[in-house]
Amino acid sequence: MKKEISDHIAKTFFEKKKPSRKKEKKAIPRRLWALLVVMISLAAVAGFKVMRFQGIDVLKVDSNLALIKHDGPYRLSYDFSGSAGSKVETLTLEMPEIDLRGYRKLRFSLRLLGEDSPRDGTIKVSLINTRKETSSLYVQSVGRSWTRIDIPCGNFQSISDWSNLRQLAFTVEEWNLRPKKGVLFIDAIEFVK
Repeated sequence: MKKEISDHIAKTFFEKKKPSRKKEKKAIPRRLWALLVVMISLAAVAGFKVMRFQGIDVLKVDSNLALIKHDGPYRLSYDFSGSAGSKVETLTLEMPEIDLRGYRKLRFSLRLLGEDSPRDGTIKVSLINTRKETSSLYVQSVGRSWTRIDIPCGNFQSISDWSNLRQLAFTVEEWNLRPKKGVLFIDAIEFVK
């Protein structure tokens, strides 16, 4: 009698499990297909275009052009605490061949992270085109929290040809930072029409 009861319980248990597994297997692919269709539809509606250049994705969304780095923000580490070595550190981003005529401003976000990062860091931002015209500006009041910066392209007065920029550079200089050791994070870089 005990054997019959245990066989009956085992049979009931396994019979109920098998149909539910079949339902789960069918439901997952349907959900994935539905998610895929929604994502493709959103991408078509957003109308974006991705171009890859030396590890940087250039994403065109509507009229803005963004430089995307998928593994987090750009990082520029610096250490001016020792007496030897350079007193300047630069992060240079090579730009793809893109016509930036008609774009009104350069937008990005900055954050300093150091041992004692007060809100008094000054960062140099430079643009260089194919004619080797270079224009630099200084951004002040960069600190521990993210700061969004909008720079009108007209402020880069030494750039006369915007049809092909080659480099965008961020520079930290010892004399412009109180924390002598730290990291500058740069994110959300875009050119805005």
